[in-house]
Amino acid sequence: MRKFIRQGSSSEYYESGQLHSQATYEVGKCVGDFTTYYPNGTLKRRDQYSTAGELVKGTCFGPDGQPIAYFAYEQMPVYPDGAGNSAAAAQAIAQNVRYPSIVLRNQLSGVIKVQFVVDANGRVQNVMAMEPAKNEVPKKQLMAYKALQESAMSAVRQLKPFIPGYRDGVPVVVSYTVPVTFRIQ
Repeated sequence: MRKFIRQGSSSEYYESGQLHSQATYEVGKCVGDFTTYYPNGTLKRRDQYSTAGELVKGTCFGPDGQPIAYFAYEQMPVYPDGAGNSAAAAQAIAQNVRYPSIVLRNQLSGVIKVQFVVDANGRVQNVMAMEPAKNEVPKKQLMAYKALQESAMSAVRQLKPFIPGYRDGVPVVVSYTVPVTFRIQ
């Protein structure tokens, strides 16, 4: 997979053609002013970044142009039992995992990567296990591997709704890939 690094000035626009945001990037880090605007052109936020890409100062504005309480531009979804701890969802998945009997009989272990999204309402959606690399799983163990995938997906589907992620104060869909480890102790 090719990774892109932002460099130079960046501007995004609403469908109407109105400016949405402006920023300057150096080696993938925002430097200087980062500004966003409401659809009517009113300034929504001004964040100032150091030459090292660290947030120095930020100010947010309401639609009337008056300052409001500052909020981070991007906020990841938060699992409710974690009080902001990113490991809480992984812990909940681990508690929900059931080792399939076919896998136990064959004394197999492994890691299944599961992809899902947390929608704008915080619900877990589109849960699917990633397929293994070609020839990674021997044919005689394919049924057991599929059982591990089903168990991993089931554990993810049992997650409680998250507090949704936000981008510039608007709830957004966020994609995740989590490893689910099966190990016989």
